[in-house]
Amino acid sequence: MTRIFLLLFLTYFSGFGQESHRDLKTYFSEDIKVNEENIPLDPNQSYAPKELNINVLGLYMEPMREPLLFNKPYKDEIFRFTWLRSFHNPIIISFIRNNNEYYLTWKELDKEAVSKEAQDTVKELSPKSENDFLKLMIKHTKNHTKKVDIHNWYRFKKLVNESNYWAMSSKEDKIGLDGSFLYLEYATDNGYKIVEKWNPDEEGKFYRLFEYLIKFTNIKIPKNEKY
Repeated sequence: MTRIFLLLFLTYFSGFGQESHRDLKTYFSEDIKVNEENIPLDPNQSYAPKELNINVLGLYMEPMREPLLFNKPYKDEIFRFTWLRSFHNPIIISFIRNNNEYYLTWKELDKEAVSKEAQDTVKELSPKSENDFLKLMIKHTKNHTKKVDIHNWYRFKKLVNESNYWAMSSKEDKIGLDGSFLYLEYATDNGYKIVEKWNPDEEGKFYRLFEYLIKFTNIKIPKNEKY
């Protein structure tokens, strides 16, 4: 028991001072209308602060029933990865501290299943068909949650510190047509941060943060689907 406690102590406090200098900003706003799950009522509402000009992030957030993270204080802590690839399913992984409990949630939207069913049910473009399409995307989003140990949480936070995440700029400068966006958001009661990466390097520390969380899920990513 003593050895386990010592391991947790060292894991937590290594890099702690670095975390105390986090580059967090507040974007809290009561003007954004949301439902009880903090999902915006306006389908055109950006999922990142407008001044950051990050527009792709919210592409699948509403149908995957994800809340905004920047518009109000988050009482505990959450890290949220969003992986948007040109030719494969969008994936969202959230790592959450809720009081003294730690959870991992992951969602994957089956774009192929949505497309096949839409061919049979959505006959023409209209406001009704847009709503039907939204319902299909909600229907074909797989949602999972599992509880994880405290040492996994602090191990991940240590990796975040080592990746230089807190000093990274929010917006990616160079993007292309086909590839992937990988976003990492962080929210707590005193602020919010987001980092956008286009085609992140698989060997880089930022992408390895994502891989660290994937290993706790049942998601299997073939080599040719990593980009």
